[in-house]
Amino acid sequence: MDQNEILPYLPEFLDRFRILRGKNTEEIPSFTRIYRDSKFVCEASNSVEVSEDASKHSEIIAIAKAKEILGDRYLSGCLLLTTLEPCLMCAGTILLSRIPKVAYLLPAKQGEGISSLSFETIYSRNFFPELLLMRTQESLDSFREFFRNKRN
Repeated sequence: MDQNEILPYLPEFLDRFRILRGKNTEEIPSFTRIYRDSKFVCEASNSVEVSEDASKHSEIIAIAKAKEILGDRYLSGCLLLTTLEPCLMCAGTILLSRIPKVAYLLPAKQGEGISSLSFETIYSRNFFPELLLMRTQESLDSFREFFRNKRN
């Protein structure tokens, strides 16, 4: 997977992210969309802060929605596009859902994201998605602003 594969989705993704971000500045600015065969399937935003439930990551919510919409346990043929590199909890769900392509706009801290999974974990699942980091200043600025406001 390369940037050219993701570029067609990026403008609409970022437009939607801006709209939702403007409506909910109290929530962690994680936003996820899932596509299959170049068609939009679903989207989700984090609701960790609002729900006070640490499992309500945008990736987990979007994956559950996509499975319901597509009526399938596995999301083969799908692309997951998200603002922040999926954490280890989300990585496990991505692996178990067999999502073959994951693109994210901001890397996680060292050791905290899907790109840091061990070879043993990957081997035990006999599956690992293609990963692509496509840095955007907008994603970085949104996360910085959210955490700056949280600390004040």
